[in-house]
Amino acid sequence: MPLNSPHKSYASQLRVECAKGDEKYQERLKSAGHKVHPNPPECGPQPRLQSQRRLQKVREEIKCGLVNMVALLKNLNDERVHFEQQAQRLEIALAIMAKENDIAAGRAPQTLDSIARRTASKHGITLGALKSQQRTKDLVHARQEAFWLAHKLTDKSYPTIGRYFGRDHATVMHGVKKHADRMKAAAT
Repeated sequence: MPLNSPHKSYASQLRVECAKGDEKYQERLKSAGHKVHPNPPECGPQPRLQSQRRLQKVREEIKCGLVNMVALLKNLNDERVHFEQQAQRLEIALAIMAKENDIAAGRAPQTLDSIARRTASKHGITLGALKSQQRTKDLVHARQEAFWLAHKLTDKSYPTIGRYFGRDHATVMHGVKKHADRMKAAAT
């Protein structure tokens, strides 16, 4: 039976063609109404085995790709952590240099009041608004910037900074972290 016979599907023809040497399979095909050639041609590996091999090869390629991707992401994450550590060291070094420059120039060290006033004027708000309980986005961001500056430019503790602004020390810690995150996001 030729493979391009119009009355049989390709799959059923292939089953008939590949049944050589398997008497049980030939008997099942005969009982199902398929014609079995007395001497079918050699047909190599079964199509199912070829599909399984192709599928296995694709799986191995995907697995290799995933392993490479995980390694790349790990390297990128390591580089990001290293970059963040370097940025934090640089911020601290700049803050220390600013303190040392103030002392060397004979200027008084930064005070919480001077930092708060400078931050309020930069953002166009009053000192009272900066210390108030209002939580609008602009005030919160200005307040968090003042927390960050106070933390970096003075030797005051979080509770001391919090008392000056009428906040809890945990709020100051959160504000310092948030402002640092915003600066990192703006730098990228």
